[in-house]
Amino acid sequence: HQGGLGDCYFLAGLQSLAHTKPDLLKNAITDNGDGTYTVRLYKRTGLFGGKLTQKSVTINSEFVVYKNTTRNAYARYGDVDNNYEEEMWVRLFEKAYAKLHGGFDKIDGGFEDAALEALTGESHTMKNFNGFMGIGKMKDADLKKTVIDQTSANEPVNCGTKSQGAIDKHDKKEGHTFAADNNIVGRHA
Repeated sequence: HQGGLGDCYFLAGLQSLAHTKPDLLKNAITDNGDGTYTVRLYKRTGLFGGKLTQKSVTINSEFVVYKNTTRNAYARYGDVDNNYEEEMWVRLFEKAYAKLHGGFDKIDGGFEDAALEALTGESHTMKNFNGFMGIGKMKDADLKKTVIDQTSANEPVNCGTKSQGAIDKHDKKEGHTFAADNNIVGRHA
């Protein structure tokens, strides 16, 4: 449940890690026992490929809500546990990531590989399997094999879409409505 912030790239990273490396996420949050939490994230130092440096970000559990409501404006919850309580780990990560980058407005838009690096401390490469700006187009069979290999190796895999115009143009060219029929929207992870 993304909410009203364009950080789908970050939430996609959280989701893929929750499925492939849940202990990494569990061990990244410390409950300080005083209403605050410390979240371990990583940030690149310097420009253009600087070293990933571990950062401890301390936050409280108060979240931005829509005016005159109690409904979260940004990420909702991670899951509902056995006691029907909403887990807040997703919101804690999102808030810590925003604080690390200088505010929620600074994380409105981004890339999946940068989010995975911030969460894992490991270098991740964005691979443009189906082409980005006409570069790097991969055959469907090769794309399928690559995704299967990555998921079989228990590695996180995230996908992002091109612009809505490019998606609509492709569907029109192919003579179908695949994107619309499958709720695929532009510039989304």
